[in-house]
Amino acid sequence: MNTFDRRWQRLTAAAREAPSLSEAAPHGWAARVWARAQPGRGADAGGLWLRWALRALGAMASLLVIATVLDRGLDRHDATLRPPLENVIAGIFWSL
Repeated sequence: MNTFDRRWQRLTAAAREAPSLSEAAPHGWAARVWARAQPGRGADAGGLWLRWALRALGAMASLLVIATVLDRGLDRHDATLRPPLENVIAGIFWSL
C-alpha cells in the first residue's frame, strides 16, 4: 500500500469519528440562494441568446449603414449607365 492510500485511510477514519457540525445553514446562505433566484441574475440561455442577438443586430445595422454610404458614393459616377428602376421592373413583369 502506498503512502497516499495510508493517508487516505487515516483521513477518512478521522472524518468518520469527527463530531458532527451544526445542522444550521452557513451565515449568508439564504441571501445567496435568494439572490440567485431573482430574475435577471445569472447566465440563463434566454438571456445569452438575447444578448448575442442584439449584438448581431447592431453589427448588421452598422454594416448596412456602411454599405449604403459606399453605394451612394459609387452611384454618382455611373448613374447614367443604369436604366431607371421602373424600366427594369416593367421588363421583368412583362417577361413573366
